[in-house]
Amino acid sequence: MTERERQILALLRDDPTLSAAAIARRLKSSAAAVTVHLSALRQQGEIVGRGYVLKPAGQVVVIGGANMDFKCQAKAPMVLRTSNPGRMAATVGGVACNIARNLARLGAPTALFTVVGQDEFGDRILREARAAGIDTSMTLLSGKPTGTYVALLDRDGDLTAAISAMDAMEELTAQRIGARAAALAQARMVVADCNLEQAALLRLAELCAGAKSPLAVDAVSTRKAERLRPLLKARLPIHLLALNRDEAAILAGGRVQSDADLKRAAGALHRMNVQHVLIGLSDRGTYASSADGAGTLVRPFPAVLSDVTGGGDAALAGAICGLLDQQPLAEAARWGQAAAALTVSVPETVSPTLSPATLQAMLKKRRKEHAA
Repeated sequence: MTERERQILALLRDDPTLSAAAIARRLKSSAAAVTVHLSALRQQGEIVGRGYVLKPAGQVVVIGGANMDFKCQAKAPMVLRTSNPGRMAATVGGVACNIARNLARLGAPTALFTVVGQDEFGDRILREARAAGIDTSMTLLSGKPTGTYVALLDRDGDLTAAISAMDAMEELTAQRIGARAAALAQARMVVADCNLEQAALLRLAELCAGAKSPLAVDAVSTRKAERLRPLLKARLPIHLLALNRDEAAILAGGRVQSDADLKRAAGALHRMNVQHVLIGLSDRGTYASSADGAGTLVRPFPAVLSDVTGGGDAALAGAICGLLDQQPLAEAARWGQAAAALTVSVPETVSPTLSPATLQAMLKKRRKEHAA
């Protein structure tokens, strides 16, 4: 979406009865140019019907994994293949669940579409999600155990290794996603993680394309990122794709190390109909690239590292909120980096201090630093 299209949408949200000529006068443009932009907005699904009826600003529907996370952190330098003294915490997690909780904390109406077992862990996930204000009415109950994730962290909070046991996710099938087509069509945005099986991801992308619902995807891991290949090959529209260097290398081909590699990989993904790309660079921040603009390196915000778990999920949620606020991708990525800094500086997977106010305070502080 161009900057001019964002301006037109903002005017129509205030007054949907505006004519093309009236919009042109407010923007100091021509009626002919505005008509072209209105046509583009219809094609994108932002305007539906014959009049200037805006697409409903409904919930963000987040689809994917919800687990119990067991985070084990060493008290001393990690020694492999032996026992290490440390500490352990059990928290609600899972990529989709984390993203949903971050979105809810940032004020976005959010629904979680996942699958949990009929056990203590499943009860806790649903209880905490509902307490956060998340709609869990689409969540499925399974006879299999709720998913679990075990992370081994070194003394500094960096991830050493992790294992996930998520057999229940196999029940979030293409057919069950298809049964929720009406809810997906009304979503303000759909966010999926690659814990979904390949067929389920493909069906979801087809439904979102048909309904013109923006689809954001988290690649999750190098192995699970492979599930996106059919979507990319078919050039099904992906509004936002979040991944790291290794995942980008798998999907775009070639190594992704230098700045030139980042630009090449993002370009390859854009040619496969990915509108916005965020490539996480760990302590360098993120590389943000849109199909209609140049790529930008967005630096991280200062943070005293406590636990990296959940930082990437917060970064994606913050960026999504920025895009929903009609911000350009680079600015949306800054929202994400601010959310990530708030998250990695606390032991919790979702920061209890994350809110629209704390996020905007961090952004305002950075703008002042740049202006000084």
